[in-house]
Amino acid sequence: MTVARSKHDAFFKRMMKNKKLARDFFATYLPQKILRVVDLSELKLEDSSFVDEDLYEHESDVLFCVKRKDTEKNCFLYVLCEHQSTADPEMPFRLIYYLMQFLKRYLVDHRSSPFPLPLIYPLVVYNGNTPWNTHRNFIHLFAEPIAWMRDVFLEPFAILDVGQIEEGNLKKAHLSNLMLASLIRAKSIQDIECKIKLLDELLQSCGIETHSGILRSMLKYFVSCIDPSDRKASAYLLVIQQSFSPKYQEVAMNLLEHIKEEGYQEGAKEALKKTALRMLKEGVDKSFVTRITGLLPNEVHELAELCEA
Repeated sequence: MTVARSKHDAFFKRMMKNKKLARDFFATYLPQKILRVVDLSELKLEDSSFVDEDLYEHESDVLFCVKRKDTEKNCFLYVLCEHQSTADPEMPFRLIYYLMQFLKRYLVDHRSSPFPLPLIYPLVVYNGNTPWNTHRNFIHLFAEPIAWMRDVFLEPFAILDVGQIEEGNLKKAHLSNLMLASLIRAKSIQDIECKIKLLDELLQSCGIETHSGILRSMLKYFVSCIDPSDRKASAYLLVIQQSFSPKYQEVAMNLLEHIKEEGYQEGAKEALKKTALRMLKEGVDKSFVTRITGLLPNEVHELAELCEA
């Protein structure tokens, strides 16, 4: 911590830790619409800070928890003290970022029942040499048209619900529909057959050749979605191999065999790494582990570092 930070930060936090002073501060400077909702008599200082490490020299923050008068649920008051001598145009962005950091932590701490999120009200204290003379509205940091970004942050987000796209629209010859159709969930053999029929039609209407990387990516994704522990896994793979039209069937079979072989090799390598890790934990020499498992020296070295961590 720099001298400047220790001077400003220590003073600000020491003063705000005084409950009488903090209550007076909020009672004096919060808007009436907030004061009508919060109960300052139960003000509680939280042990939290969301200031970016690079800005510790210039900023201090405190977070208070208070009860709501209407529901007796908690809400929060966040005060950010800005120690820079001039107004910082990045402040609206940073303030939103700090509030999101708080809400992210809240979601983690209340994972079992996070919603509705608590109300939080931010207030910036600024002691610069000149009056604050730059935007305080986050939306105004964006280029025109401002209304566009206001909608992005305040209106319902755009969504493409793959399972609800009409089949007629999904069958249209667009390359993007190959990706979207591949994302449709298939939970049974009948679902897989219907999905492959749709994909096969799209492959043909889009003019996809058998050597295309798009076809390989689709098949690889298809296989990755099948749980090897599922007792029907083999049946699912057989349906995938046999359900494509003649144009794609042979290449589908060859690619699936290759993909399964790749999966086997990856699984075998993971098994070797687990064996090597167990040996290293038991104190076996790294060179001996390398010789026995056939792993590369740098791979064994990385595993050894994991043991030491």
